[in-house]
Amino acid sequence: MNKKISVTIPVYNVETDYIENAINSVINQTYKNIEIILVNDGSTDEKTLEFLKTINNPQIKIISQENKGLGGARNTGIENSTGEYIGFLDADDWLDTDFYEVLYNLCEENDADMACGTLTRTGIDYQKPMDHFDNKIIIDFVEKMKYITNGSTCSKLFKKELFSNIRFKEHTYYEDNPVLVETLVKSRKVAFTDTVKYYYRENPKSICLNPEKKEKRKKDRLYMLNNICEIIKDKTQQEKDAVLNVFTPILVDGEAYNTEKDYQAEIKNLLGKNYKKYLLKIKNSFIENIFSLKNSAEKTHKIVTILWIKFKIKRKPKNHA
Repeated sequence: MNKKISVTIPVYNVETDYIENAINSVINQTYKNIEIILVNDGSTDEKTLEFLKTINNPQIKIISQENKGLGGARNTGIENSTGEYIGFLDADDWLDTDFYEVLYNLCEENDADMACGTLTRTGIDYQKPMDHFDNKIIIDFVEKMKYITNGSTCSKLFKKELFSNIRFKEHTYYEDNPVLVETLVKSRKVAFTDTVKYYYRENPKSICLNPEKKEKRKKDRLYMLNNICEIIKDKTQQEKDAVLNVFTPILVDGEAYNTEKDYQAEIKNLLGKNYKKYLLKIKNSFIENIFSLKNSAEKTHKIVTILWIKFKIKRKPKNHA
């Protein structure tokens, strides 16, 4: 019998059309043994609260709590889950219809502790793929990190046992990042596939884009980078480099680093003597997002970036005489 997947959807004052779309993208999955845990994280918006009252589906469990942020809501979902697998979906995002079937089969057929799909940023009239990797099962920790291009836990499926002693930080932004590192450290085997997508809606009202939250985002990013450094403190230098090469560009505020001496000093002190190479991507990212041409991790595809839009082109095999 197929094992149950528990999908947590935190809800806090989200447009009802978005919530409904997110829920339906789970209900309509080709994989059917799924429970949905909606965590009402202290919503105050009347339309949101009224919508939650209309939900009457045995597949959906609704839990209301005082506001604890995305991390606190996800923790509530973990603690109330009854599935053998854990998934996370934000209330303004959605999934390919076979998202969980593909990831579940990858875990079961390969004895993998987690499976990673791709993440695509979406707007009114555009889509921007954020991940480009080959279908692969990986055991080696450094090799795993080559495929991680963002800190999201939402584009992935986890065996529940990974969360036996792992939780998200409450009331913080970028709370996914240290949890993703912890689960990658703890996992024996990770599956990657580019055949299914998680769709992240670039909502200007969201935490990550709201200009009023800029200062808190800067502080929380530094806090999360501190957390990651603590998680990997006993790793080899090669493993530390692999993690920090990925997460430093995500968690260092490039504008603050270039304009605020105190912030720059904090970053240098935290990252140590290798800080320059970890920060290299921040310096190069602007130019690379205008135009760049790179090989994928396994060199089977070319990744072309033009004005922040990425294209994946399969490379022709070399002819051998």
